[in-house]
Order: sequence, then structure tokens, then C-alpha cells
Amino acid sequence: VRNVEFVCGDVSREIGRVASTDVVILDPPRKGCPAETLRQIAALKPKRIVYVSCNPATLARDLATLEQSGYSTHEIEPVDMFPQTFHVEVIARLGPLGSADA
Repeated sequence: VRNVEFVCGDVSREIGRVASTDVVILDPPRKGCPAETLRQIAALKPKRIVYVSCNPATLARDLATLEQSGYSTHEIEPVDMFPQTFHVEVIARLGPLGSADA
């Protein structure tokens, strides 16, 4: 694949070296992402943001920040990775406001 670059690391540190991107995949710790980091991601204007979360409460908070920054949530899918426990992973797909499908 010639048109792909993977930037792996702490997004708060790596975001500064990215000039533009089509897709951002986030998988933060339980505490979620800092609001400033989410605003920096939105400023890159990716066509799609995929947010994987192990904490539905911080996911809701972070989705609200992204929505204030010009994105809308198109789909949310809970995934039971740990049967017989209360833990659940949640995958959210976002796109720019007004986009039909991200």
C-alpha cells in the first residue's frame, strides 16, 4: 500500500506532526481524550473518525466535544469483549457535519 501512513503513539504528542489525514482511529485509555486533543483532531478535517472506547461515559463526553467541533456521530456499536462482566467496548464512527456517511 503506497497511500497510507500509520502514526502510532500518544495522540497528544503525535498530532503536531500530522499535516492532514483522511481517517483518524482513536483508542484512548478509560479517561478518554483531552478536549484540546479532540479539537486538534477536528482541525485536521478528517473525513472519518473511528473512536474505540472502553468507557461509555468518557465516550459520550468526547463525542460531545467532537460534535461541538463540527462532527456528527453516524454509528455506535457496543461490543461485548468480556462476557459475564460489566465491561463493554464501544466503537463510534463520526464524520463532518452534513456528511451523509462517514
